[in-house]
Amino acid sequence: MLRQLNLILESPLHKCEGTPPIKYNLQKRLAQLRYIDYAKIEVLLGSQGKHLHIEWEDKRSIIVYCEIDPSSISNLSTKSELEYLYSRLKEVFIAIWQKRSWPILDLVEIFKAIEESEYESTLYYGKYIMSPSRNFKAELYCELFPVYTNYYVVFHKKDNMLFQKIFFLKGISDPSLFFDYFQRRHWISEETFVISDLKNEMLYQFNVTSSDFSVVINPSSNSVEECENILKAFRFDIPPNERLKLLGL
Repeated sequence: MLRQLNLILESPLHKCEGTPPIKYNLQKRLAQLRYIDYAKIEVLLGSQGKHLHIEWEDKRSIIVYCEIDPSSISNLSTKSELEYLYSRLKEVFIAIWQKRSWPILDLVEIFKAIEESEYESTLYYGKYIMSPSRNFKAELYCELFPVYTNYYVVFHKKDNMLFQKIFFLKGISDPSLFFDYFQRRHWISEETFVISDLKNEMLYQFNVTSSDFSVVINPSSNSVEECENILKAFRFDIPPNERLKLLGL
């Protein structure tokens, strides 16, 4: 079963930050194909004049190199750029499917569905978390765009009826980076759900009965200013170099 899909941009393409939505869009669809026996598929996107070829393969993983025209994916913010990159990735996966004699029609249907959705990418991140009485469940929901992601907490009643959807951040494009830092997701009461860092110093706090949320800073090893800088670092409009400084890296 496919657990990880990596799209790696080689220099000078690495300056383009728009691949996370594409990665998650493909990964969630490919993961439904149970016959895939690679745990990881890695696609190297470069401009070194090499043809599409398989660089590495073993029983659990495969690495494929694919040449990309740098001028065609400056920031992946236009439909034509997305069409171009998806078409190149389709060639990559067809090559893999042909090598393994897997049904190519599955790929055709996946890429057709992506095109018909206008390349929209959404994601439920991780597993849902039940409230103490199990009357509500909380899920993390993301709308992914090339240069940012909208982050939500979604509350459902136990019968799966949508109860509340709360937008809380227009943030960094790759949700795994945000949720790797804010790893704690738990209920602190029947009506209050919290997303926080491991030290519980910075908390996004939500109430199932309100569309509002609060950000609570509870410094311990970091100062208030350092906590504020960390929160700021995950905003969408922070350049990568400044983000590293705000995180103290």
